[in-house]
Amino acid sequence: MRIPIQLAMATLIATTASQVGAAGVETHEGLCSILAGNSLTVQNCRIEVSANAFSATYVLVWPDGGKTTIRLSDEGNTVNEQPAREVPVPADIEAGSECFETEATRDIYCSKIAGTQ
Repeated sequence: MRIPIQLAMATLIATTASQVGAAGVETHEGLCSILAGNSLTVQNCRIEVSANAFSATYVLVWPDGGKTTIRLSDEGNTVNEQPAREVPVPADIEAGSECFETEATRDIYCSKIAGTQ
């Protein structure tokens, strides 16, 4: 019996990920920012990170319980399911942050895990 190469690779990736715990969610404290027009919001937040061989998802959990979901994948990046692109860190936002601008509203969402450069 021959197994298609795609199935064999998917099985290998899934097995390896489960052995190293890569399929779980990592939770970090961090700093989250939104630049919407001339309005800048910066707050401490919780950043939940999950990843697999094909994508990574960052959920920014704000102090009021609100959530912003940033998804990175080969198929394109999104913020709250809206197309987005990675942009340089704007002035007034913590250096070392990762920032994504939504195509529709041009709002910029940034996050930085505490203790990272």
